[in-house]
Amino acid sequence: MWFMRFLQVGLAVTFMVGCAECSVLLTNASGKIEFPTAKECVNDVMSAGAKSWKIQLKKGEAAYLQFDEVLFSCAKADLNLISEKGKMDLNCIIRKPHGYPNFVFEKNVTITMERYTTKCSEANISFVYNRIGFRLMTTSTHVQTGQKVQFVATLTGAEGLKLDCDISYNEKNETDFSTKTLTAERSFKYPGKYLVFAKCFIGGRSSSQTFKTPDLFLYVEDFLSASKLQISLQQNNFDKYPASTELIFHHKYYFPISYALMVDDVIITELQTSQTFDKKKILSNEAVRFELNSTMQRLVGPGKHDVILLLQNHVSSVTYSEPVIFYEEIKNLTVMTEQYVGLRPNVFVINVTVSSGAPVNVAIDIISTRTSLSVFRSSKFCPRDCHTMAIEATLPQAGIYEAVATATNNISELTSSASFEALPQIHDVYITSRGFEYETRREVFILIRGDVGKYEMNLTIGENAAKNLTLTISKTKYKHVGLPNLPFDAEPYMLITNESLFDEARQVVVLIRNEKQSFRFIGNVPKALPLSCLESVRIRDGKIGGGLDEPLKVVEELVLSVDLNFRCTRELFSVDYKWRAYRVTSKIDIPKIGDEVQLKTSSGEPELVIKADDLLPGMYVIKVNANVTSDERLNVIEKGDDYTLVEIPKRKLNFLIKGGNVVEAGMNTNISKFESSIDFNKHEGNIKRDWFCAVTQEDLPMTKEIGKIQRKGSCFGWQTLYVTGDDVMEISMDKLVRSDRYYVRLIVSGPHYDETFADQTIVLKSTSIPNVTLRRVLQKFFFLLP
Repeated sequence: MWFMRFLQVGLAVTFMVGCAECSVLLTNASGKIEFPTAKECVNDVMSAGAKSWKIQLKKGEAAYLQFDEVLFSCAKADLNLISEKGKMDLNCIIRKPHGYPNFVFEKNVTITMERYTTKCSEANISFVYNRIGFRLMTTSTHVQTGQKVQFVATLTGAEGLKLDCDISYNEKNETDFSTKTLTAERSFKYPGKYLVFAKCFIGGRSSSQTFKTPDLFLYVEDFLSASKLQISLQQNNFDKYPASTELIFHHKYYFPISYALMVDDVIITELQTSQTFDKKKILSNEAVRFELNSTMQRLVGPGKHDVILLLQNHVSSVTYSEPVIFYEEIKNLTVMTEQYVGLRPNVFVINVTVSSGAPVNVAIDIISTRTSLSVFRSSKFCPRDCHTMAIEATLPQAGIYEAVATATNNISELTSSASFEALPQIHDVYITSRGFEYETRREVFILIRGDVGKYEMNLTIGENAAKNLTLTISKTKYKHVGLPNLPFDAEPYMLITNESLFDEARQVVVLIRNEKQSFRFIGNVPKALPLSCLESVRIRDGKIGGGLDEPLKVVEELVLSVDLNFRCTRELFSVDYKWRAYRVTSKIDIPKIGDEVQLKTSSGEPELVIKADDLLPGMYVIKVNANVTSDERLNVIEKGDDYTLVEIPKRKLNFLIKGGNVVEAGMNTNISKFESSIDFNKHEGNIKRDWFCAVTQEDLPMTKEIGKIQRKGSCFGWQTLYVTGDDVMEISMDKLVRSDRYYVRLIVSGPHYDETFADQTIVLKSTSIPNVTLRRVLQKFFFLLP
């Protein structure tokens, strides 16, 4: 009969005396121990004393001890098994047929024997030990409900043992196996935290000798989708900004859910649901409350904002967006417009300003003072930043009018007005001459864009006496033939011609009056040059006639070439080309000196290369001036101009993360280290970079705002995907979750570019995590047009 005493003494220390090998560390996977050995006994005699054998175990290991001989009396020796749980005494005589004991330990164990006799035959033991490895693995520790999960239990070092084993799921369901390796599949209907382990009984299920794998916790989570959640938003408390308001999101109950709330691009707060699944709540309605206090509201300001709620867990995520409004009282409304405005199709602007207030809905009502009837109505909604609002208007008839503006929101309303007069106006005049400058007597071309109506016109050319004319504009569109090259579309312009002598440079002054205003325009016609051979200068753009046509699109780059036509043969001459660019808002605008922008390449060659990144998005008049000079004195002997219209659409940045789309990483090697090589023009503004890292490509964010709050699929466990906003991204690989590959996304945006991204895949050569630093930088940017 066994007699066992357990003393809960923690980690015991055994006192050893005598020999140099009294304490032995057993490191082999298995072995047999005899004490005393034949070597230690001489004529059945050895000195009294103690000896111990220690087995140190790693996580997932167990020690199996089988004593096949134990012979001593209580007076002759003490035999102890010491583990972290306590001390077990095995004393007195143990003989067959009672059998020898076996034991299983899942923590470090020490076997000690202290002998009080010098005769070897009076106190001896013999035992075998096995270091058993027992592990349970699964493909993922976070799975969705209904998904089949594979478990693999493996045994090592258990050869020769009779085992009865199973895998337990929260100790309710079991999967039996008797082989050394078991692969089992199981799905879980309900979400929650499941404890899974494998357990073995030595000698049958009735045996008290058991060992198990370390606990494996499986997190089963509901798959979230917008259709299942049925999210809606309720906003409580519409008091004046910045009083606290409450946002309540309603949705169907699913588990678990982590919430991240963002207003515009400002992260407000994060919440986590209860850690315990409540079966009674299935398909019931949940209400998640967020209080936006005055501090939070001041981060984004008053007005209408987009609220983004990200609902996520480890297996899914859903983004819900809805506008919310923080109402601010409208104060100090004013209305301003020009004293005199033109008639249709001319468009004028009514400026409405408030000192504070958002959001603001502005209604404009233009009332005729003669009839007291409304002749024009329009409205404009300003969601936020409403200090100045511009509303375009147009009127068909002359008269005196009052513009009445009414600004409203849910908590305030103000009205203000301003008076003005509408009458025919002159909007622009362009003065040029027909033919080239070698002709002494030339026709002056005066192109006038104005409203339909009658005007008094005064024309002065040089020192000649002024001519008084009656100008009648009867329509808003004209067809012209034989016009010289012009830097605009001449269709809305009326043409007046006047022939004059230009034996010297002359100034042309055009003064036009309506009933209340006068419009003065000045042009210069240069002195006539000697007879020229140059007949025409023409940019190859496909246009017909002298005016501008539809703009040429600059997709990646555009090459403009110039053709010169000569009426005669001239020897010993050269041509110098000067290119200029003027930014305009439409093709009917006459470019002014203040509209000129600098071209990147403006050499004296007959070709101009315009790249998409040379100019900001917009419309530009490109002018070429061809000057023919003599080789002897380099004097300009003849010259001519031409114009074309180009358009730069809004661009996308085309860029790469250096190293290519896929890079490999091995043990103790750096992926790459280099500096950025970014070359931007000053006018391109601030380029913003945002780096993100995920363990699956599907989890990479499509927008930088979502990436800064999304945690699902992060390279860093339950942290956000966002890494840094710097030019260089550095990641210490030992901080990453275990995976054989990682996905990096760089999102780039700027004031003149559409937001775009580039990806890179990091593939590990080994499944073990190398101790390396991942350092990526931007390569030089290129530009694409949609």
